[in-house]
Amino acid sequence: MRPLAVCLLLVAALAAGRVLAAEASLLSASAPGAYAVRFWPDRVVLSSLADTPVTVSVSLRQPARWAVADDGQPLVGGSWRWDKMAGCVSLDLPAGDHRVQVGWVGAFRKPPDGLTIPVLLGDRRVGTLSCVFRLQDMTATGALNCPTALARVLVRPTGNLPTGDMELRCASQTVTRWRQREDGLLSAGLLPVHPGAPFSVTVSGYNLTTSPVAAVELRDVELAYEPPRGPGLPPDGIVIEAEGYTAEGNGRAGISDRHFETSGGKCVYNNAGDGHWLEWTLQVPEAGRYALYCRAACQEAESLRTLQLDGQPLPGAGLVRFPGTGGWGYSATEWAVLQLAGAGRQHPPLELSAGRHRLRMTGISGEHLNLDCFVLVKHR
Repeated sequence: MRPLAVCLLLVAALAAGRVLAAEASLLSASAPGAYAVRFWPDRVVLSSLADTPVTVSVSLRQPARWAVADDGQPLVGGSWRWDKMAGCVSLDLPAGDHRVQVGWVGAFRKPPDGLTIPVLLGDRRVGTLSCVFRLQDMTATGALNCPTALARVLVRPTGNLPTGDMELRCASQTVTRWRQREDGLLSAGLLPVHPGAPFSVTVSGYNLTTSPVAAVELRDVELAYEPPRGPGLPPDGIVIEAEGYTAEGNGRAGISDRHFETSGGKCVYNNAGDGHWLEWTLQVPEAGRYALYCRAACQEAESLRTLQLDGQPLPGAGLVRFPGTGGWGYSATEWAVLQLAGAGRQHPPLELSAGRHRLRMTGISGEHLNLDCFVLVKHR
């Protein structure tokens, strides 16, 4: 649980000595400026921005015992004082932008510097997260050096770590569901990871003095699927036009009629990665096993996409590495037909019931991908 805090933001261009926040008389300043004050369980955090030296006074219910600058260094003796009669602490601040903490319980504990959290794949370190502490939380950030894959994430805590107090992100993906285990918290679903992906863990907790996370582990790793190319689209399948997507999120794709010999005369372009997703409705006439193909174009070296069918990763192809095709589809050679399902034992055909199904494609690493169509073919 985050501690209760009250934030009061004040901007003044008033005569010297004028009391701000008159109803509560919480803060006063000797010079015009911008001031903000936030109350925490054992301290107040004051921000001051003034063009001249200023004395700022903040009302407190308990006597002030310590005062430090934003870097954790104690304020110079005599630059702050507790006025028992007035029930306030007064601080003499030079001109400029300053942030000061004043506490009334115990002594100031400076957040630790230089703490890191390892990201492990088996016994190999594939990332190092650097910890930054704030009053209300800790955030550890870094980048991965791991295979392109889907993986479950295990967070090993140093103590008790409730799921609601933690957020873990890799690139644009956030883990939202966790399973409590004896050795830590395990993500309920698979997370796309790839080399260079920004990775972060944020843990809520007031005035932390050490990392609540001992390590992060990648488990149940499923390497990205590199779909084989075919000579052309199967002639006897169910065609799903890419431009006929039925839902979209985290971005906006374009539809073009200027690319080379597209199915239906149009295609999807400007389909960006890193969180942008498109969804199509598949109307299956009869239950059975189906192969899935697509016609795609990419001028970049590759484009990573997750594929989900009815909310679940595509079997054996939950993360697909779409290859570069040499262009964006303005000529016949810039389009490639790729088999996404039914290409072999590790990439089985789709087991589909008759009726409607949802196919979703989500960009992972920022690259674009142009799409002409998908084709479902009864698997033989």
